[in-house]
Amino acid sequence: MSSSSESNPTTPILATAIKALSHILNAFNDVLAKYPPLAKTHTNYGIGVRTAYPASPARDALKKGETPTPYQPVYNVAGVVTSSVWAPGKPPAQSWADPESKDIETDIAAQVAAGRKRVMPYGQSLAHQPFEIINNFPANPMGITGITGRGELGLWGPNPAADPIIFRMINAVLCVLLIQRADGTKQWAFPGGMVDPTDPTISAAAVRELWEETLLAIAGLSQYSLGPVYNGYVDDARNTDNAWMETNAYAWFLTDDVPSNKIKLSEGGDGEETLAAKWVPVTPELLEDGKLFASHGAILRDAVRKLIQLSA
Repeated sequence: MSSSSESNPTTPILATAIKALSHILNAFNDVLAKYPPLAKTHTNYGIGVRTAYPASPARDALKKGETPTPYQPVYNVAGVVTSSVWAPGKPPAQSWADPESKDIETDIAAQVAAGRKRVMPYGQSLAHQPFEIINNFPANPMGITGITGRGELGLWGPNPAADPIIFRMINAVLCVLLIQRADGTKQWAFPGGMVDPTDPTISAAAVRELWEETLLAIAGLSQYSLGPVYNGYVDDARNTDNAWMETNAYAWFLTDDVPSNKIKLSEGGDGEETLAAKWVPVTPELLEDGKLFASHGAILRDAVRKLIQLSA
């Protein structure tokens, strides 16, 4: 699967529009100085509380910044994962998970031989994040989490997502498109989701998720692409010792010449994965940790850094 961006982020229209943002972007300098780029800020165990996971003293210790000794993680796999293991003839919506197995590589190879299209080969990462296989199980490259198994994640090892970051100006205010998640967190986030095996590129997956969750069609506006912002491991409360989230984040900037009839949203969300979708002003407060789902605040900071770089 290709990870290339489909457009050149330095078109004259885009360059002019972003340079006009210079005075607005200066307001973010202080908050950006507080936080390094995302790749250097991982905390291993994810952000927030995943109530579906069983109690784990080791996980509790990690959240306090302590090292659990001896390390006694709790094994967990969600029912929705075990009921969604790939099998020939099952509908794709019910057939997206790896098998529950002690010989993961062999059993996934058997699925592929039977016709399964896995989003990437077992043992590889779409974000090119290296990791080890220890005692037949993939090992989280950022360390222990207090939970073994896959928890709520379908794939052993990395679970790749694609996140679109959509900026536009509204009444001279820089805004970003966010959705409210329909899971237990109800947090605000980018309108992204898992990369599917049928997605031709990772950025195409981001465009697909954008449409599915907000009804915003960005395909005809690709000339305003800022390109990739981040790809790699992300802190996510679903992460376990053997399964973790990675994301590939792409940013777009909608300039004033985009017709308003092309930026209408499904403000009530999609009714399944999202509760709402709206344009939210980008403020220094929004860029602080804890304001958005998982690592999305850190990714938004990196996107703003890219706007600043392009506006220079």
